[in-house]
Amino acid sequence: MTYLRKYIGGNKGNAMGLTMIMVPSVLILTGLVVDGGMIFVKKAQLQSIADSAVNAGISVSGDEIVDIVEAMAAQDPEFEAPENIVDALSNDDRAVLAASTGPSQMAENYIDLNNYDNLALSPQDITFPYNYTVGDDTLSMKIELGTTHELYFGSMMGIETQFISAESMSSINID
Repeated sequence: MTYLRKYIGGNKGNAMGLTMIMVPSVLILTGLVVDGGMIFVKKAQLQSIADSAVNAGISVSGDEIVDIVEAMAAQDPEFEAPENIVDALSNDDRAVLAASTGPSQMAENYIDLNNYDNLALSPQDITFPYNYTVGDDTLSMKIELGTTHELYFGSMMGIETQFISAESMSSINID
């Protein structure tokens, strides 16, 4: 500490040089904290929207399984639903589930309902069924969302925007 006092005391012009280095450094760090924090918050919002939408969409598939089994029971008075109702599904029933548009529509509704900050969601990709062929044990849904965030301090360094994305996937067992 005494060395620092002696060094600063002996060199009168150092305070100005130190100030010229520190002020831009503090501004850059402040910019990184502000822009980075905003990106983090938007990423969390996107992830929350994607997670709730994919869970809502895949739950519709569960409802449709129940509807199919209830229709079987209504058609055949002697039909007894197995303990695990998905055991009653035929490959044709599974194909009907995979072709359903209900899960995708429900996911889109949840995206609209949960977009409370009105983010401009550019690539809204809802894939249902995701990687499914008839006879598979699981029915999956995948959602990819993205938005562009305008940077406040990044523009000083020539970076105007940052693309932020989130992805979520959920499955329901149909074996």
